[in-house]
Amino acid sequence: MALSEQKERKPEDILRDFRASFFSMNRLASFPWTVSLSRVQSLDVVFVPQPSGDAISLLENVAVISEGTTGLVTWEAALYLAEWALENPQVFTGRSVLELGSGVGLTGITVCRSCSPVRFVFSDCHAAVLEKLRENVRLNGLGCGKSPSVTVDQLDWTTAPEEQIRRIRPDTVIAADVVYDPEVAGSLADLLLKILKCSAAAEILICSTIRNPETYGGFKLRLGEDQDASEPEPRPKNCTRVRRVALLNIFLLKLK
Repeated sequence: MALSEQKERKPEDILRDFRASFFSMNRLASFPWTVSLSRVQSLDVVFVPQPSGDAISLLENVAVISEGTTGLVTWEAALYLAEWALENPQVFTGRSVLELGSGVGLTGITVCRSCSPVRFVFSDCHAAVLEKLRENVRLNGLGCGKSPSVTVDQLDWTTAPEEQIRRIRPDTVIAADVVYDPEVAGSLADLLLKILKCSAAAEILICSTIRNPETYGGFKLRLGEDQDASEPEPRPKNCTRVRRVALLNIFLLKLK
């Protein structure tokens, strides 16, 4: 194009040609762009929450089953319960919390770091899991005289004495992904009934990935007619789980 012709062209024509030659190389699906200022001005401003706050560090195995246990890896329901706790810190604030089947400790560490309990008791029964759990508790700066008061206890669901439960005296009991086998689920239900017997006011939250509806239904049936179980709302806003996850709130209706 001759120089005289370029001088005669309007600035907006030159800009339009530049846009066409430059952006067409990117093969934009929506090209050519259009601007509808009147429509844009009427839109609401949307704020999308992003993760913030302290980070949590975990040591865990990459294998689902290792050293004869499934407790050395973080499971789906533990992530769900951790997200729910972040959105409902008032459930744990100022309370004594017992976690059953803590595994590598994601949920419990989240509660300790973000929900201000006065005391938190991690528990599991497998020696290798307890060792890894203690490492993760130290790795995240919990214990050592800091608030909350943190302990890691060995707790066997089938043999736990009432004296141990009374010593802990939990206000809130939590567990994640522990209802996966009929025998294990039965032992858990019996332990929860023992906890309610020792501390009738305790609030129990059990988060489970529903892999086998019969096993999950059998667990709720094992609790008996004196207990009620319902799913608390709301669900975590940032929950992106594919499989169904249920969060039960179990409490005592009456004592026999």
